[in-house]
Amino acid sequence: MVSAAAVASEGDLAEAARNPVFVEAIRLLCQIPLSAQADNFAAALRLGGLDAGPAPSIIDVVVAATMRLEEVQAKSRSADDFSELSARAMASTLGEAFTAALPGLLDPNPEIIQTGIRKFSNPEGFEKLSRLFFRKLLDGTLRYWLDRVLPIHTGPDSRFRSLGDRGAFDAAMTQYVFESTRIIKEFSRGWYGKVIAGTGTVPADRVAAFGHVAFKKIGEELRRKRDADD
Repeated sequence: MVSAAAVASEGDLAEAARNPVFVEAIRLLCQIPLSAQADNFAAALRLGGLDAGPAPSIIDVVVAATMRLEEVQAKSRSADDFSELSARAMASTLGEAFTAALPGLLDPNPEIIQTGIRKFSNPEGFEKLSRLFFRKLLDGTLRYWLDRVLPIHTGPDSRFRSLGDRGAFDAAMTQYVFESTRIIKEFSRGWYGKVIAGTGTVPADRVAAFGHVAFKKIGEELRRKRDADD
């Protein structure tokens, strides 16, 4: 059933690089940590298109990034399901990764928050962000298609007869997504080192190209796994 969802979602994945919200989400994954390298984090964020206030918290950054994607969506008139999935994946990625990078203080000050976010402004940091983003986006895309068919496969005489059956399927789905996105680890690290770290800029055309190749690699991995299951 997961393979069937992968087939159904291949159109969305193939067209991802043309989706302005998806491209902007990746740009922000690059731009926000770069902004944390500046002496004035808030001002650098504004230059990158985000108004997160004078002393940004992680929530402030996530909200500002989400609002930025809403602006892009409105201007480009790309109010489709994949745009929504891209925005959710980005917000979840930023919140989860940036929070995990903090030392565990209950109320971290702006300097500690900036230092934590700055950890992702190198190839290794971007590898973690991009892998998490694509995991969340692929998971959301597959589940979007699965949610359409799972209800008819749930019940006493169906594939999923209990909550335990569904729980096992969800666990298998999570593992499937994890394995399918492993392929972009080295690619994302190498791309960032060459295109972003080497220049200190985030060119939109190169970001779109990165997104296209990343999903091409993931699509190839999905097909390989599907062929192996046949």
